[in-house]
Amino acid sequence: MGSSSSGGSRTVKNWPTFAECLVVPIHRLVRAGLLNGKVAEVRLDWSGGEIASNSILVRNEGSGGVPALELVFWLQDGDVWREVEQRVGVVQTRLHRGHHWWWLCPLCQRRVRCLAMAPGESSFACRVCFQIASPARDRRRTSRPEGDALGVG
Repeated sequence: MGSSSSGGSRTVKNWPTFAECLVVPIHRLVRAGLLNGKVAEVRLDWSGGEIASNSILVRNEGSGGVPALELVFWLQDGDVWREVEQRVGVVQTRLHRGHHWWWLCPLCQRRVRCLAMAPGESSFACRVCFQIASPARDRRRTSRPEGDALGVG
């Protein structure tokens, strides 16, 4: 991991946003049928904006009743590309009607809806571990003029 995940010197103002990260929301995998056994793998693609074109293959690697997904993606180190495989746990919680799937962050074991890879990192984790600004902070950053931190004019 880079220095950012080890409690580096980022302040809230310079935390990356979700728009600057590669994000894997668990609900896309549920909708694709990966967690109910309908399909064995799902490919997600990113392109446009500040993110270079990239893709990730997610495989259901769970065994013995313990669900786990394997993220397979490519990273560029200078001129060389290398394949990375990262195994990540998932957990299910019961709701009044049905259930909800969650990622287990590989660094802190928190239940989260999205895993992200921040710029400069080489694996996926939750937004807290990589100090990624929350989506609400993303909206506030883009909707307020600079210097108007409290919304007082």
